[in-house]
Amino acid sequence: SFGAFGGTSAACPIAAGLGAVLLEAHPDWTPIMAIDSVKHYASKSATPDNDVGWGIPNLLLTLTGGIDSITIPLSLVRGWSMISFPIIFEEDIRDVLPIIGYAYSFDPERYAYERDSIATPGVGYFVLSDVDTTVYITGVPVPIYARQLHIGWNLVGSICRNFAYPSVDSRPDGALYGDAYLFNTESRRYEETETVEPGKGYWILSLEPSKIWVGR
Repeated sequence: SFGAFGGTSAACPIAAGLGAVLLEAHPDWTPIMAIDSVKHYASKSATPDNDVGWGIPNLLLTLTGGIDSITIPLSLVRGWSMISFPIIFEEDIRDVLPIIGYAYSFDPERYAYERDSIATPGVGYFVLSDVDTTVYITGVPVPIYARQLHIGWNLVGSICRNFAYPSVDSRPDGALYGDAYLFNTESRRYEETETVEPGKGYWILSLEPSKIWVGR
């Protein structure tokens, strides 16, 4: 069953969780920097008072520096492309991309591809198109994500900005082997890369079950 209630007993753990997410995304921030950022993007930041203070915090705006929507280009070629979605949107993938059939993610536990119609941050996909085109998609930016990896190859996604793959944080340390691999649509070959770019998918190799944080 569910119920609605208020007060500091509810507000404190929610605020603590918000602070934990911020410090995960920005480990170089001091607690004061995190507090100031939360205040800046809260609902009453311009007119704080003694009743509700700075108002309701907005974690998304605090994480993205005030950006609540971005448009990204996704480049597809005739044939197969390996992509990802560094934004959150509600539409069916098949409604926003001119693809044949579904998007296909990879399940490393079953070692098999799976059909998907809803985009998930942090996941890479293969899609099949019968045209060369660039599609512009608008949604909520994904500045950071965490993902569990299985031993072996994992198909992962990007975030809303360029990110250096060697900076990916993994636990346990040393679980990731080598560079990330992208699919070159011109040569139809996989290539090593040290840069994770928005909109692209990447194969990465984990030597053991692990967890990664991309963007922090």
